[in-house]
Amino acid sequence: MTHLIRAGLVLGLAIASFLVLRSLILQGRLSFPEFALRPPLQESNTAQWANQPLEFSNSPACAGSLCHQDIYDVWVTSDHGGVACETCHGPALAHGQDTNISVRIDHEECTLCHAKVVGRPLDFPQVDPAGHYSETTCTSCHKAHRPGPPSIISHEVSEGSDCLSCHGAGAPPDRAVPADHIGRTNEQCLSCHEAAR
Repeated sequence: MTHLIRAGLVLGLAIASFLVLRSLILQGRLSFPEFALRPPLQESNTAQWANQPLEFSNSPACAGSLCHQDIYDVWVTSDHGGVACETCHGPALAHGQDTNISVRIDHEECTLCHAKVVGRPLDFPQVDPAGHYSETTCTSCHKAHRPGPPSIISHEVSEGSDCLSCHGAGAPPDRAVPADHIGRTNEQCLSCHEAAR
């Protein structure tokens, strides 16, 4: 019976110690930031955060004043529509106020979500960044605002195909290279596009 009394006393002492420690942390008298144990919403902490300059905007603001409305309309209905513009482009509030400030466009941002990771669902688009066309950027083949695999072309293509002989500058409208493809080489065409089988 005495062993149960001792166990009860030890348990009671542990609970009392926890409650005292918790109370001291919540009152701001004690802090263990290395364990993320700090007082919630202290006045000084709230004021410190409130004084931080604003850096971020929201995605609908990118379409505001008709700045990027056309891109926004494509993006908002795409698979990336749930991903905020600033996830890929970085803080954009200052860019909206001063058009001379550029926003980040870095293809390495793509790997934050699309690098092959064991814990990601198998049906989520993933690549091995080291072996997936590492000599080009993601946007060389994929449209960031309307993601998906590169388009399949409707005719036969082989390794030595000269795409630009038909699709180069001065091609008729039905064979014109899209505006965002101008200046690309045959090798780039062949690295992204496959022929319909």
